[in-house]
Amino acid sequence: MNYTNVFNAVHQFGIKYPVAMDSNYATWTAYNNHYWPADYLIDKNGNIRYMQFGEGSYNVTESAIQALLKDAGYNFSPGFVNVSSNVNFSRIGTPEIYVGYDTARSPIGNAQGFSANTIVNYSLVNVTTQNVPYFFGQWYNAPDGMISVNNNSRLFLVYYAKNLNIVAGSKNGTEITVKLDGKNITQPYAGSDVKVVNGTGTTLVDGSRLYDLISAPGYGGHVIEIDAHGPGFKLYTFTFG
Repeated sequence: MNYTNVFNAVHQFGIKYPVAMDSNYATWTAYNNHYWPADYLIDKNGNIRYMQFGEGSYNVTESAIQALLKDAGYNFSPGFVNVSSNVNFSRIGTPEIYVGYDTARSPIGNAQGFSANTIVNYSLVNVTTQNVPYFFGQWYNAPDGMISVNNNSRLFLVYYAKNLNIVAGSKNGTEITVKLDGKNITQPYAGSDVKVVNGTGTTLVDGSRLYDLISAPGYGGHVIEIDAHGPGFKLYTFTFG
């Protein structure tokens, strides 16, 4: 885990509470954890009283927090804040997808597969299988992501959701073009980080963070294409809403 990235994000989003880093997976391993995100609620006696794996169930988790606070003697204002009113998790048909050879939960769609710490020239194949990323052109296989090597680095993903985000980065800034269902993206589908100019949707990836690429009117199946216009674009993860 990169301390500078975490430090910058904490200040950017105005986070006031302590943020712990677990770069060596000590806490992760101690809990025998296999999921992200994962919530563990611990009571006043140090016992784990509640666990939640994955997104969703926010009100259930909040109720458990309030019950433990009450049991510990704290006063608080009851009630809930709806933080996901525009997301229906039951409608999302694609889970989070990691693309590093050491972090991926499943293979990529190319026959060449992953090749640790190597530049692979991927051949374009039929992009048919949902929830499986496909690559074309030259990509460097890093343990935690895939890095574009030149102007011919592209990737594709068939997914089912309303919103699509990527966690990505670039040391020197790399522009990417975003296409949807084989066409240039249009404004109703463009996420907040995509600028549509003269019919072309682009995003400047200039730091390691989450980028909002697709914000569709409703849930459905789509194919996203991302074209990297230069080396250094590093894709870590796809997330969906």
